[in-house]
Amino acid sequence: MAIMLAVLVLLAGVSTRPTITGPPLPPPRTAAAPASVVTGRLPADGTVRAREGQVVSIGVRSTTDDIAEIAQLAVSVPVGPELNLPLEFAADDPGRFNVTLRYSGKRVGQVVVSPSSR
Repeated sequence: MAIMLAVLVLLAGVSTRPTITGPPLPPPRTAAAPASVVTGRLPADGTVRAREGQVVSIGVRSTTDDIAEIAQLAVSVPVGPELNLPLEFAADDPGRFNVTLRYSGKRVGQVVVSPSSR
C-alpha cells in the first residue's frame, strides 16, 4: 500500500499539464493621477474643507496624550505633545464630520466634505 501511494505521488509530480494559451495580455495601464491632498491643522483651522475624492491629511495638536478620531468614518490617530502623526483618510462620502479627542471628549474641529463636481 505504501509503495503504491509513493508511486502515485511520484507520477503526480512528473505528469505534464496542458499549457493553456489565450489572447495576449493588454499593455499595463498608466498610473492613475494621484488624488489631490487637502491639508489642515486642528484646532487652529477649526474647519477643514475637502471635496469628495480628495485625500484629507490633518495635523491634530493636543497638550496631552490622546486619540484624535472621526468616529463616523472610523479613522483615528494617536496625538500628544511629542506626536506629530497626521489623521489621514479618503474623502469618499460628503458630509460634516466632527474631529474629537477620544479620552478628553473635546471636539477640536470639523471636516466638511462637499460632493465632487463631476
